[in-house]
Amino acid sequence: MRVIGIVPARKGSKRIQNKNLISVNKKSLLERVFEIASNCSFIDELVVSTDSDEIMKLSRKIGFKVPFKRPAQLSKDNTDSYDVIKHCLAWYKKNQKKEFDLFINLQPTSPFRKLTTLNKSFKIFTK
Repeated sequence: MRVIGIVPARKGSKRIQNKNLISVNKKSLLERVFEIASNCSFIDELVVSTDSDEIMKLSRKIGFKVPFKRPAQLSKDNTDSYDVIKHCLAWYKKNQKKEFDLFINLQPTSPFRKLTTLNKSFKIFTK
């Protein structure tokens, strides 16, 4: 079973600009996601979907794949996460000839998730 972890991290926000780059206890929200997700044995590909050059740069530096820049029409306040995920999966299918059986949406705005929670959730889901 092939699993992709998708981190949606746009630059715009209604209240806090570039919130995904903000540090919480000395680590950015992106670093916190990577720290946990990179240790998930079931995730085969870990990718950030963003419209920000700054987020792209940091994401690549810490180890994420950032194979494309998210289109502006998928980076608005009212953009549905599902559309972002569909775009990512379609991009991989078209440009990398890769398909995945499952995806996990790893929103950076949930910085205190635990590896044990992800592993337990995956185990329950796959049953």
